[in-house]
Amino acid sequence: MSLRLDRTLGDAESAGIESGRRYGRSKELPDGEFGRYSDRSRFGALVLRRALLTGHVPLSFLQLLRPIAGSFDRLAAFDTFLRRYAYWRGVRRGLNNRDAWLRLQRGPLILMYHAIGRTRSEPASAYVVPRRRFESQMAWLRWRGYAVLQLRDLIDCLRSHRLPPRRSVVITFDDGYADNFDHAAPVLRRYGFPATVFVVSGAIGSRASWPTEPPLAGRPMASRGQLDAMARAGWEIGAHTRAHPSLASLSGQVQDEEIRGAREDLQQRLGRSIVTFSYPFGDYDRDVALRVERAGYHGACCSRSGINDPMTPVFELRRVEVRGTDSLAGFAMMLWRGHRAAPALPSCRLEHATT
Repeated sequence: MSLRLDRTLGDAESAGIESGRRYGRSKELPDGEFGRYSDRSRFGALVLRRALLTGHVPLSFLQLLRPIAGSFDRLAAFDTFLRRYAYWRGVRRGLNNRDAWLRLQRGPLILMYHAIGRTRSEPASAYVVPRRRFESQMAWLRWRGYAVLQLRDLIDCLRSHRLPPRRSVVITFDDGYADNFDHAAPVLRRYGFPATVFVVSGAIGSRASWPTEPPLAGRPMASRGQLDAMARAGWEIGAHTRAHPSLASLSGQVQDEEIRGAREDLQQRLGRSIVTFSYPFGDYDRDVALRVERAGYHGACCSRSGINDPMTPVFELRRVEVRGTDSLAGFAMMLWRGHRAAPALPSCRLEHATT
């Protein structure tokens, strides 16, 4: 068994070396595991792998720990960890490019907001971030040197198989509330940060009718004039359907009306190309994603928490939800972890059952 494992790990490291060299020659992402550093890895395994790679720990030393791995299931998990470590150890050896290596290790994060507090007295809640807290979060991004990208720029990188900049973050807002214009836009303008707002096209200038619980129920939505001003200021306008339904539960024809119709509505009203989409309630399946692609969008965001590796599908982009009750320390921890510290809920549909 040891000889077989040695051969397996040796093959994995050789494959990593070849992948790194191939990328160094062509600057195009090879197929396979390259470009999927975080995919299918628990946070603890990622931290351990980064530490071991930083310390250049040899595979022979880690193999000595194998006998104490425990049960068969644990042993299988340990061998999987060893194989992936061997592969990425090879990538680092073959790549010979520190900047590209750091980009591969840490993909971009897409932050997901909803509403910003309209007054100082409006309490923080899951979907309403007080303005002062939002200001502190943007100041943290600036102080920590994050590169804040426009969503379409990130999608362009992923579609063309290019590595996004190091420490990249994208800022997004779901639904299109008026307070995004009144309170988020001035803060973002101060820091020179771009953002994307996903708009429910049938609710422009009215009030939110889909949430069943406060504080979002009946909340004022941005007007056409406000959205136009945001677009002129550099905001990207994306679509969030016409009426904010759970798409996966609808017939194909109604899905197309909601997906394609929202894009047509926004392009007609704002006179701008609409190329990004966000699934209401985070609810989608493979058929819904295909319909979004066929409608002419370039990419779409769900509500699944996590890092976007270079090979993440552009119509299943992950986001880290920022809640109004998150402290600045909690916000910083989410940026470091790449997902919310709280345990993930079973599905995207359940994550946003009220928004």
